[in-house]
Amino acid sequence: MSTVNTAKNERLLNLLIALMSTRQFVSAERLRRSVVAYGRDDSVKGRQAFDRKFDRDKEELRELGVEIETGRNSAWDDTVGYRIARRNATLPPIELDPAEAAAVGIATSLWQSATYESASQGALMKLKAAGMQLDEESLGNLQPQLRGLDPSFDVALRSATDHTTIAFDYRAQHSDSGLARRTVQPWGLVSWKARWYIGGYDVDRKAPRVFRLSRIVGDIERVGSPGSFTRPDDVDLTEMIRQDSRTGSIVVTLRLHDIAEAPAGLTRMSRGVPQPEPSDEIAIEIRDTWALDGIVGDYGPTIEVLDPPEAREAARAHLERLATLDEEAR
Repeated sequence: MSTVNTAKNERLLNLLIALMSTRQFVSAERLRRSVVAYGRDDSVKGRQAFDRKFDRDKEELRELGVEIETGRNSAWDDTVGYRIARRNATLPPIELDPAEAAAVGIATSLWQSATYESASQGALMKLKAAGMQLDEESLGNLQPQLRGLDPSFDVALRSATDHTTIAFDYRAQHSDSGLARRTVQPWGLVSWKARWYIGGYDVDRKAPRVFRLSRIVGDIERVGSPGSFTRPDDVDLTEMIRQDSRTGSIVVTLRLHDIAEAPAGLTRMSRGVPQPEPSDEIAIEIRDTWALDGIVGDYGPTIEVLDPPEAREAARAHLERLATLDEEAR
């Protein structure tokens, strides 16, 4: 987390404590002098800067669900003050086991895009205020190993959250016809084998479908109004993707060069797959031709992709890309 965000969260926490520490209404001037982060610049510019910062902080606390009361301490008091009643800010008991608490911290480290960072830091602030003990030093060693988010991630997640229909151009896994326009009611997003997928209802095909974010070309367009559909209660997005990966897998035949037997990694991928007769060949099952990039990179010249033709072409294209990168690096 950046120093700026740390300072802001500390300031918000200090303001929260100051407003909860008394039953009296606290004036803005008193808060300015009590919360160190606001500074004590008495110049006109200093007071104006405080007013802007104080207004932003009040709004952020309200976004966190904290109700700030406004009023005067007596009928003869002309100064407007602020306070937070404990009943409006105290969380119910939170019982998380160590694994659950660690998961919250890891999730926070994942949501570092501008759209979701404030929400994740708000979650941690609430847990800390409720007395949860999060070992941040230990959490720092547990970094989610997920690839960089696709550009369409934010729009897809927002649309799934507020139930807005979306449309996008999609390049199917085995399609030779180029792009297809898809209109989808997104039910949610799932990370599966280091890839992000949208699960939802395909309006045109009138059936549930899953779509890999990295195959979306261009921007996702929000074409409906929020709340325009209802997500079914019994949806299991992970199972949808698991089933789709089974039906969409392909069998690739490889020839082994200069090695006595197939490496363990290839052997695992060959389980349950009918094998070719030549002893120097092996058939493996992969989810799509994109998976060949890692296989070709791992085993290099010790393997040769034979069939199907689209897999052989994908492997050739990947090797050409590697050769180009190697040439540019020299």
